[in-house]
Amino acid sequence: VTVLFVVVRVPLARSADPPSLSRVEPSSIPWHGSLITLIGASFPYGPTSVTVGGEPCLSATVISFTQVTCQAPPGRASSTEVALSLLNHTIHLSTTASYEGWPW
Repeated sequence: VTVLFVVVRVPLARSADPPSLSRVEPSSIPWHGSLITLIGASFPYGPTSVTVGGEPCLSATVISFTQVTCQAPPGRASSTEVALSLLNHTIHLSTTASYEGWPW
């Protein structure tokens, strides 16, 4: 008796909904910068950039359809805008991240 197994890999379907951004974790970023996670929905894989207070994050990476991580730059604003650019979409999330512990 011969048994034959066939494995077929099918890519997961992507959502037809446009990307959305709901929050940033942690919401309080140390003044010297920190690894942050952007949480949302329908993030496509591909070129990604993130800015915090207009300054670029380093190493922005799409982790999943719901998470992007990056290294937030140093800053001192009490609250700041976070912008996420994914392929043909730019999403702005205002005043949901703040810097804390400015030493001067």
